[in-house]
Amino acid sequence: MKLNNFWTRIISGIGLIILTFYLFYQGPWGLSVFATLVAFFGIKEFLVLQNSSHKKFNTLILAQSLMAVATMPLYPISLRANWNFPIDPYGAFAVIWTFSIVVAYLYLNQKGSNKSGIYITAHLYISAPLIMLQMLAQPALNGHYEPLIPVLLMVLVWSSDSWAYVSGKLFGRHKLAPSISPGKTWEGLIGGSLLTALTGFLISYYGFTEWVSEEIPIEKVGYAYQQLISPWGWIYTPILGLCVGIFGTLGDLFESSLKRKAGVKDSGSIIPGHGGVLDRYDAFLFAIVVMFVLDKIHPPIIDFLKNTFGFF
Repeated sequence: MKLNNFWTRIISGIGLIILTFYLFYQGPWGLSVFATLVAFFGIKEFLVLQNSSHKKFNTLILAQSLMAVATMPLYPISLRANWNFPIDPYGAFAVIWTFSIVVAYLYLNQKGSNKSGIYITAHLYISAPLIMLQMLAQPALNGHYEPLIPVLLMVLVWSSDSWAYVSGKLFGRHKLAPSISPGKTWEGLIGGSLLTALTGFLISYYGFTEWVSEEIPIEKVGYAYQQLISPWGWIYTPILGLCVGIFGTLGDLFESSLKRKAGVKDSGSIIPGHGGVLDRYDAFLFAIVVMFVLDKIHPPIIDFLKNTFGFF
């Protein structure tokens, strides 16, 4: 790596981190701007990698994605408003949007072209995770926006990349997917995932916990504490970190397979020294889905631990 390219990469990387965190802390509309930018450039890059040159087809995918991703903050606002309609306007929009996706996919699939696969993959790979991210940060029922949720996920993804690189350099012997990404090893995946789980635990323990009372017997819970971000418990967050390490790597491999098939090194060139948006957020897109799924399935597990052991 040339020295000038090294500093270009460092400076643009720092700038990207500052911009990303700045948007996260600007409320739901700031997160919406972040998601919309990723959707816009990510889908354009994806369509180029797929060699999709049909202008109307590309515009349809882009327009459908941006309409949903950019308007997500309206959902909790619309849900809490007193509308004199059987259904709130944004809820109707969400139903119509979903219906349009299904109809367009079935139509393209019926015509027998490869466009149906490109169409649905673009929305599942890019649009859906960016919608999920906003749903996680601002649940519709209470309307409370929590910036630490996207921040936590982003930090875990960066941690996974770093730990996997270190583990691979120190212990890497067995190639993970040599035909797709020759530099990745099983040792890097395992070490990166385990150390990201540890990182998640440390973040939760020292960053999201407020020690508030000593009234609960120490022999029952160890210490009395209150989680600042419920339910980011000390068990859930390491599991999240472990899954981010595994599925983030799968996201990286998926994007690498797209580039290898297209015969290109980077998905784009919008980020100096780093490539395209998909090059930077490939693992993050997969990690969002992991967090969304865990967010839905873990409450029964937490309830079991509370009822059985008195803590989580």
